[in-house]
Amino acid sequence: MMMQPLIGEMPVMIPEQCIQRNENVLFNCATKNAPVTANLPSIKSLNFRWVDVFIFDTDRNCAKNKITIKPAEADRINGSHDPLVLDKIGAGVMLITFGINDWKCVVFE
Repeated sequence: MMMQPLIGEMPVMIPEQCIQRNENVLFNCATKNAPVTANLPSIKSLNFRWVDVFIFDTDRNCAKNKITIKPAEADRINGSHDPLVLDKIGAGVMLITFGINDWKCVVFE
């Protein structure tokens, strides 16, 4: 599993080797000082491969500084084009590509 930090508003960069090998990617969100926005890549840009993305509130402060996860314009999260917002202390989410334009997710609170 590859780990990467997320601070502020950032695109979720999934390394090519993770896409090629269907590896998991973990993003640690720094919510201590500010909210975090994670912009997911389009599923099409991943060549429709199976990818697991984990995003966690490692600073345990997203009740105050929320984590917003935005799908790409043509994609959805659990069938919705709306962003997913994490706002519970220590929350996390697992996102899995599903089909040609949908992320399925499970939220951990």
